[in-house]
Amino acid sequence: MAASAEKSVTIVGAGIAGITTALCLKQHSIPVKIIEKRANIATAGAGIQITPNAFRILDRLGLGERIKTSGHTVNHLSVCTGRSNTMITRMPLGTDFERTHDAPYLVLKRQALIGALYEQAVAQDIDIHFNTKLAQTDGIIIGADGVWSSLRQQVNSVEASFSGRTAFRCMIAANQAPKWTATNDLAMWLGNNAHFAAYPVDEKGTLNLVCVVKDKQPEKRWSTRAAPSDILHHLKDWNDEIISLVQKGENWQRWPLYTVEPKQSWSRDNKVLIGDAAHAMVPFLAQGGAMAIEDAATLAHAIAKKANMNDAFAAYQSLRKERITRVWNEAKANGERYHWSGMMARTRDLGLKALGGKRLQQRYNWIYEWQPPS
Repeated sequence: MAASAEKSVTIVGAGIAGITTALCLKQHSIPVKIIEKRANIATAGAGIQITPNAFRILDRLGLGERIKTSGHTVNHLSVCTGRSNTMITRMPLGTDFERTHDAPYLVLKRQALIGALYEQAVAQDIDIHFNTKLAQTDGIIIGADGVWSSLRQQVNSVEASFSGRTAFRCMIAANQAPKWTATNDLAMWLGNNAHFAAYPVDEKGTLNLVCVVKDKQPEKRWSTRAAPSDILHHLKDWNDEIISLVQKGENWQRWPLYTVEPKQSWSRDNKVLIGDAAHAMVPFLAQGGAMAIEDAATLAHAIAKKANMNDAFAAYQSLRKERITRVWNEAKANGERYHWSGMMARTRDLGLKALGGKRLQQRYNWIYEWQPPS
């Protein structure tokens, strides 16, 4: 019998990583509980992109149809210039993409995803204890407590560091969204030290807006309120459509982007880290949530199949380290490319146009083709 069947498993954090891990462990009939220091599930954030590699796991957990209904299936990604709104390239993500990967490319509200995970956990009688901090020291302890993880301090010496970027996020009701957004699915504009994204997160057409800018003043806060004026001075000479979108937003939130380098071990003694606690990354591949979901399935499988937790932790890290490091570095590199200016920006745009949307999409097949252990 595996040691995991003999020991308790406690997950610290009731976010996407934590609840997904609990559901994956439950599939292996491993007893698990979640503790969360907050009073309820964390629903902070705006939109989230669920790519095929993450969707496969959620579908295996019985949530595939629910999140497809709650969200919006992306047909293509449009990449444009921030100043002139000129189309650079358009990446196909619709029917052929879904057929190739046997899974869709979805966008939805983060609250909708966490709500679905939480309700599934409750339906499966997984214990979730709110207003609770870690007290016991025995059993397997999984740190799913995010970029500011308290458990990470007991595992390695890596500290979260400011990325030099701040994200501004908000949502606009469908009746406030301009008509042109309905034909763009997932759209992104590139500019000098800034980029902007807009996409609907449900079939009603609720529009999620994200503006990421270069920032020299880090704040060790998760989010604070912001005004359109805080964003507009970063978007000088940008096109009128984007300026109008920024001005329409009434609930902008400022999110300094911190990262955790995946360079050290993610486990020590009976403790192991997953998701942002282990390797928080910048959002320039839309893979932060997906990597946490992949971690959850991989770690649960390792705990179920290995004879003791040290072997399980070693197997988990062996399976995840190279992939996470590659995704982490590619996301960081994308953040640099998106914000180029002058000749470098023109060279980037010409390269993307020459590459074409189909081949651009194929460059990321190594991300989307990943399959969970079975």
